[in-house]
Amino acid sequence: MEEILRQFGLDASETIQFGDGLINDTYKVINNSKSYLLQKINSQVFKNPEAIAKNLRKANEYIALHNPAYFFINPCKTLKGNDLVWVENDVWRVLPFVENTKSINVISNESQAYLAASAFGDFMFNFSTIDLAGFESTIPDFHNLNLRYHQFQESLVTGNSTRKNSVLDLISEFSSRKFYIETYNVLMQNLDFPDRLVHHDTKINNVLFNSDLASVKCVCDLDTVMPGKVISDLGDMVRTYTCSESEESSNFESVQIVDAYYFAVMQGFLSKTKSILTNTEKENLFYAGQFMIYMQGLRFLTDYLNNDVYYSINHEKQNLNRAINQLHLLKDLESKETIFKSMINQLLNRAE
Repeated sequence: MEEILRQFGLDASETIQFGDGLINDTYKVINNSKSYLLQKINSQVFKNPEAIAKNLRKANEYIALHNPAYFFINPCKTLKGNDLVWVENDVWRVLPFVENTKSINVISNESQAYLAASAFGDFMFNFSTIDLAGFESTIPDFHNLNLRYHQFQESLVTGNSTRKNSVLDLISEFSSRKFYIETYNVLMQNLDFPDRLVHHDTKINNVLFNSDLASVKCVCDLDTVMPGKVISDLGDMVRTYTCSESEESSNFESVQIVDAYYFAVMQGFLSKTKSILTNTEKENLFYAGQFMIYMQGLRFLTDYLNNDVYYSINHEKQNLNRAINQLHLLKDLESKETIFKSMINQLLNRAE
């Protein structure tokens, strides 16, 4: 670790493990009273770390030219000008530590939902005119609904037959919603549904609030910044910000969309993006939530049928419970389609 830091010109007086991230190993490093984050990139998840570095370089160059006031977390370079350091097949990097900020794991009020959605909307707005040529996919097919449905179908053939036979009703529920894939495929072919530079992981702890939680400093965890669609970022916020229960909850009858949080997410996101969205994107803002909840539910159920090879579990039925949880959330969202679409149209038609 000391050798890695020396390559970045740092001599740590203190190094402590930091955060509760599930992917990368992160340490807070104090160097001459200034703090940094030292991070080992998980090469099992990110098989091409150079793609992350390249994407962030291009994004930083763009924002420095077009809006230098925008707070973008740009990785530090080594003394030789490199972004990454390889040591014994591990890949390391250093990031500036953003002082006087706070992250949260659960939204507790409408203001937090609004501010976080606004922050991710601001990210999309600030990069809305960037040339995507040269950007790479850091996790190929990350939000490819066709792939996720294909994996689900494969699990019905090659997965655990005992588990499959015990959840036939749940399998039927997800199979009967194949129309979400048909909508997805139509959108992927629509020229009015463009690729954008998308964060792809808009959970609440990827927002750094200022210490008083009254405003946002920046968005963080930029490893999945790559070309994608608006429904990825917005859909992930709907899935994770607006649910009355965590995705780990097995209190299924209590799993529902909190209407006020849903409105706050849409209002915050559109406050920054309404001027840049195409007509097709605006017409599919409600679909964003359906898309992401359905896809995540499929992934949980697929993993359960495949004997839990992807997601970490603490008990045998955890992935099954997660899939049931997402189905309940999806059903509640479906039941509120008329109300929520009317809400979205009001926000879109509201005068600035």
